[in-house]
Amino acid sequence: MANEAVGKIEVGKDVGMLQYRLTPWRLLKYVDTTGDDNPWYRVDSPFGGMIAPPTFFDSDLMRLPGLRKVVDPHPRRLLAGQEYDFINPARPGKLITVKGKVADTYVKGGREYVVFEGQVSDEDGLELSRVRLIYCWPVE
Repeated sequence: MANEAVGKIEVGKDVGMLQYRLTPWRLLKYVDTTGDDNPWYRVDSPFGGMIAPPTFFDSDLMRLPGLRKVVDPHPRRLLAGQEYDFINPARPGKLITVKGKVADTYVKGGREYVVFEGQVSDEDGLELSRVRLIYCWPVE
């Protein structure tokens, strides 16, 4: 696949969706891996039961297939920025949906930039998190 110039990447383009069940095992594996010993993420919280750490969804947008199709052909790509809004706590047992789109493209300082925006929600439609990733690579 040839590298796609940012001028050919459609702003507003859907980059896919993924869904998975947020299980207690998955949460515990995450907090064990990160070494986070906050009891909110293991036992109970003021929100009523175990909740996911806000950073739990960090890499979900990067796993969307349409995002990978845009950035993978660029071997000299760089994750130039990332922003997260943590809106509501995520609870185990819920079906999680991650959706993303191309939010913007531009050229600046000899680099091409693509901005992706994503939203994480649960099966009840409760918004959990918003994510913004900015990738760049040299103009070819």
